[in-house]
Amino acid sequence: MAFRRPVESASVGVPSMSKRRFLALVPEDYSRKTLFWATLALLVNVAFAIFNAVLAVVNRSVWYAALAGYYTALILLRGGIVLAARRLNKRTYAASGRAEAEWKIYIASGAFLFAFELAMVIAVTEMIIGDRPVQGGEISAITTAAYTFYKAVMAIIHLVRARRHGGPVAQALRTVNIADACISMVSLTVLLIATFGDGAGMIAMKASVGFGAVAVTAAMAAGILVSGIRSLRRVRAAESTAADGEAEGFR
Repeated sequence: MAFRRPVESASVGVPSMSKRRFLALVPEDYSRKTLFWATLALLVNVAFAIFNAVLAVVNRSVWYAALAGYYTALILLRGGIVLAARRLNKRTYAASGRAEAEWKIYIASGAFLFAFELAMVIAVTEMIIGDRPVQGGEISAITTAAYTFYKAVMAIIHLVRARRHGGPVAQALRTVNIADACISMVSLTVLLIATFGDGAGMIAMKASVGFGAVAVTAAMAAGILVSGIRSLRRVRAAESTAADGEAEGFR
């Protein structure tokens, strides 16, 4: 008597159709993949900016207004890099010309990161001296802490990967993620102090964490400018050497 082998469920070990369609949209190239995720992050930033702006108006809260201003600045910074990178991808360049264009975007991101510092300072100052409008419970605080630390660790890991496998644009976008994670750490500090602290001497702690985050971002911006200018000079020097070699070949 023949027995038929049971047919395994097609859903076992196989991604759903919607998941496969989504994964198909993600590019395989690391730099393009970074640009893809940065675009999604930009949409999330827009949602947060609108959400905090509405809360600022409804509650007449300077706290939410400062956060809305911060997210608006983050949109301009991240959006500027994304827009410049997408325009770059639509154009045809020689290898050296594309490298020069990418390093220019990288340098510009460092300059705008310095301007972004102003929004960070305003947001951090409000977090230090202001009171959080809505206080969550202990479970909410612990959940937020877990997510924030995950966000910070992943931002660092992806920045390291970008420096190994990605180009200047990918590195710039990953650096923005670090700056965003710094503000998240400041917000987390305020939340944990409001939830578990007794209020004594907490302003000094919030100030040290807040302006420490600002200092880290400033250091990253300076590093981008220095390394970007050096790399751009090397690319241009290589172009000049190659052009001189071609000219010698025609003589």
